[in-house]
Amino acid sequence: MIDFVKPNGNEQELILFAEKLGYQSLCLVYDKFEDISKFSSKIELKLGVVVDKSKKIKGVDYIIYQSQNPDIDRVVIERGEIDFIIGLEDTRNKDFMHNRASGVNQVISKLLLEKKVKLLVNFGLILGSKGYIRSLYLGRIKQNLKFCNKYGFEVRIASFAKQSYQMRDYSSLVNFLKLLGLDTQKVKNLLRPTDL
Repeated sequence: MIDFVKPNGNEQELILFAEKLGYQSLCLVYDKFEDISKFSSKIELKLGVVVDKSKKIKGVDYIIYQSQNPDIDRVVIERGEIDFIIGLEDTRNKDFMHNRASGVNQVISKLLLEKKVKLLVNFGLILGSKGYIRSLYLGRIKQNLKFCNKYGFEVRIASFAKQSYQMRDYSSLVNFLKLLGLDTQKVKNLLRPTDL
């Protein structure tokens, strides 16, 4: 059970709160390489870097790609040099008549499965939005989870908290995905205490 957080000089506070919530590991996500060996913790600490294009970075546990537009996303996923993709539901494109502009379609679904890239749902995006925008994000995430159930690519959820009060218990986050339509077997797999 792992959570991803975006610290802003408050790493030790987030680490202590993750320990209280019962996480086994915590990924500190930055925009560039940072040294996390200076932080002490009872849980395993990992380093994640958010990139805007596909590139390998030495000494990083997870490379997280921030979605930009569908054409670039497809090329980056095809290269297979990333571990996670986030922000697919946060596109400026308008939704279509019969489906959502959620960033995932059958082609992207098959690529995610083939290249073993995981879709990472940003719970902080939902927590920080209100009204119509929140409902838009929820609908897009729900459609992405339908593709996940159909094509079998992996999905994870993370709080991306900047403050400790934004963090949530892991089982609550996974149950949120279940509420939006994630398959029961996938929920059970997410609740098993294994690493990514």
